Amino acid sequence: MMVSMPETPGPTQPHGLVWGIRKSFVEYVGSLDDGTITARSGALTTDDGAFSFAAGEVDLSPDLSTGKMSFTGDVILSGHEGMMHVRLLDPAIELVGSHTVLSVAADTVEGTAPEQARIVIARMYSGGFADQGDTLQWRVNTVLLTDEGAALFGKQYPSGQMMDEIVAHIPKPAA
Repeated sequence: MMVSMPETPGPTQPHGLVWGIRKSFVEYVGSLDDGTITARSGALTTDDGAFSFAAGEVDLSPDLSTGKMSFTGDVILSGHEGMMHVRLLDPAIELVGSHTVLSVAADTVEGTAPEQARIVIARMYSGGFADQGDTLQWRVNTVLLTDEGAALFGKQYPSGQMMDEIVAHIPKPAA
């Protein structure tokens, strides 16, 4: 198994998204003879094996009930002689009323910019913001794969499968 280490070491980034994806899946990829786990372009591997994506643009309503938090980074998990390839590129959290979605940029088709081709891979419930001084923390424990998310993981997990929690830290908006 090969793990590519990021150029900048560290457990997490001050602002960004931390997601373990699904611990058992990451451990499985790590156990493969040809398994590779790569974090790059703004993504880091944390000390506990989760992935940290750097903060990007944040556009939230004043009451924090709707909007979008974007993050940058690229995590690739692959194995089985190329038969398994999961790429999580530039994740974004969109708060849409009663639910929230997690999307990633699709592997680009020639001539298509990543921001134009996004895949909603999970629906999330019960997330909320906590004030931490200069930072807002958003944490959600209920992260469920969508049909598109299940396809991204090669149908290893069904739609509705619970994934690991997601925690985001964003700069607190100016008052």
